[in-house]
Amino acid sequence: MKEKIKWSFFLFPILFVFELFFGYSGKMIMLGNVSIRQFLFTGTFFSLYFYCFCLLFSEVKSNKKRGLDFKKSLQISLPKVCILDISFLLVLVSTVFFSTVIPLFSGTSVVLAKNEVFSFLLMFLLSFPIFFLIKKNKISFKFLKKYIYYSVFFLSILHVVLFIGQDINSHFIYNYFFFLNTILGKTSIFPEIMLGHFGIPRVFFTTSIFLPIGIYFSLKKLGNFKLFDHIYLAINTLAIISTMTKSLWLGILIGLFVYFIFIFLAQKKEKHTKEKKSFILFVAEIISFVVISNYTIFNDRVFHHFGNSFVYEKKSSEGEDENFKNKIKEKFKSNTDAYYDREGSIVSNNIKLKQIQLLLRKWTNRPIFGYGYGSYLDNFIRSKESPFSYEMVFFSLLMKIGILGVLFWMFLLFSLFYIKNKYKKNKKDYFCWSFLVISFFVMVQTNPLIFNSVGIAFLLFISMDAVKSFAEIKNKSL
Repeated sequence: MKEKIKWSFFLFPILFVFELFFGYSGKMIMLGNVSIRQFLFTGTFFSLYFYCFCLLFSEVKSNKKRGLDFKKSLQISLPKVCILDISFLLVLVSTVFFSTVIPLFSGTSVVLAKNEVFSFLLMFLLSFPIFFLIKKNKISFKFLKKYIYYSVFFLSILHVVLFIGQDINSHFIYNYFFFLNTILGKTSIFPEIMLGHFGIPRVFFTTSIFLPIGIYFSLKKLGNFKLFDHIYLAINTLAIISTMTKSLWLGILIGLFVYFIFIFLAQKKEKHTKEKKSFILFVAEIISFVVISNYTIFNDRVFHHFGNSFVYEKKSSEGEDENFKNKIKEKFKSNTDAYYDREGSIVSNNIKLKQIQLLLRKWTNRPIFGYGYGSYLDNFIRSKESPFSYEMVFFSLLMKIGILGVLFWMFLLFSLFYIKNKYKKNKKDYFCWSFLVISFFVMVQTNPLIFNSVGIAFLLFISMDAVKSFAEIKNKSL
């Protein structure tokens, strides 16, 4: 197939990825009643599946000319199935089961179930043509990673600019979207502007979950940093801080900790410390950026915010409670932002703790199959538009799809690590990839983002890397 024709099939996917990074709500451009994201997804979906069909048809036809029958020709043309293909298929089938059959038996609304998983299912279907094309070596990973590398860089710059602007002018982010709406034809549906407690500046959108990918790219270059790599890391770190999102921070910290453990064990075994030293210098550089920016750009908010990760309100007598609050006010009397952050974190954490308690209580009534997608707590609804949406994702899934459904997701996670570890290029590549997987699955535990297009796009990027490793080894062995 000619190169120009081949690239024409990737026009929609390239534009779709750009929109996922910079399209916020996915409705920044509306074409009648159709959003730009829906339009680009449809183009991407048919482009990828049609390209797969054309490749398969071309190879089968070529094999038949060599005298092979159709069945034999098809077997040769189809790429080898791996455990990751199976796990994706199982999650797909189980999602259909838990959004149709189970709701009917448990009394959950099938309409709500459809609303929760429809976009997820459509995005999930992209995995099959993508995996097919990777195994056929028809997707340029060099181009893809470079494209995402710079997309994360510009996304980071945008976060930093929006944060500084919002800190100077409390209407800056709103005015930014108003300006975008004007130049995009005044049809935009803004994303929700989620500021910190009591209006404290914060920049967080669904697209913000792509920011840890920047740390992943920086880890890949460890030991070979140039000037731009230091600039890239600095801006990416500032952007991550600007989200003021503790789950994102914790995901990155836990991912880096696991990365260090992997390096420590590997280097101890091989008696080589070069990568360990590079990583320590890398962490020291990040810490320097965090400390300096905390006392300059972020007005001493970072450590206070992170320190409030696990604060919650304990039940006590009225007198004790009042005395405790007075002591807290006295402690923070010189820093009202820190006090408001603490109070807001207590409210937020108490809500999460209550969610866990109520979700587990409901789950115990149907522990194996759950209540199906679309189900919710009657006395604890977080969103009128999406009553099934809860911050505590694991416990929410447990209530909805039970132990059986969660096992399918665990099998997918196991498949990812199994494939990447078994077919890894080298240990460093595996360690960097593991950092990204762990960061992703940690940060989506307190943000219901895994069932939207951005969350699945992140999961697909992780999975593509694993399938690429599988394909490279298998193609060499042929």
